[in-house]
Amino acid sequence: FDRGSFAYYRTESGEPRTERDNTGTPALDSRNVPTAGPSTIRTEFSAEHGERRYVVTPWALAAAREHFGCSTLDGVLLEEVSSGEG
Repeated sequence: FDRGSFAYYRTESGEPRTERDNTGTPALDSRNVPTAGPSTIRTEFSAEHGERRYVVTPWALAAAREHFGCSTLDGVLLEEVSSGEG
């Protein structure tokens, strides 16, 4: 899975979760990677941990809340694994 794929997630009704331009393409970051919208990925920054990304889709939250027995869980932390690139 690469982080650019999150920008192509869709809602249960089939609508894109991330805004698209007139060609149907999501916005790209400085490395030309599609950037997921805030209804899919929440990004937080802290001095202690740096940048962290959380999946916040309804399905992911429901599954994580059930698994961890925590009804107030508000995001599923993504593990950052280096691909060895750049």
